[in-house]
Amino acid sequence: MSVTEAIEAIKRFNANKPALDRHEGSASAPPHPELPPSRSDHLYERIENLEKEVDELKRVLQQLVNEKR
Repeated sequence: MSVTEAIEAIKRFNANKPALDRHEGSASAPPHPELPPSRSDHLYERIENLEKEVDELKRVLQQLVNEKR
């Protein structure tokens, strides 16, 4: 994937993000079922790891963009 394609993909993602956030707060959204603590802890750990990976991807992408300029 080229840097240009990656930038366009991020732009599309960011453009759709507010729409996704609106749906999460709507009254029609189904309630989240309670998970056992061990499963819940595991999911929170996975979320944290994914957030770290996204941050790293953003950092690397920004470096690539800066190098192209």
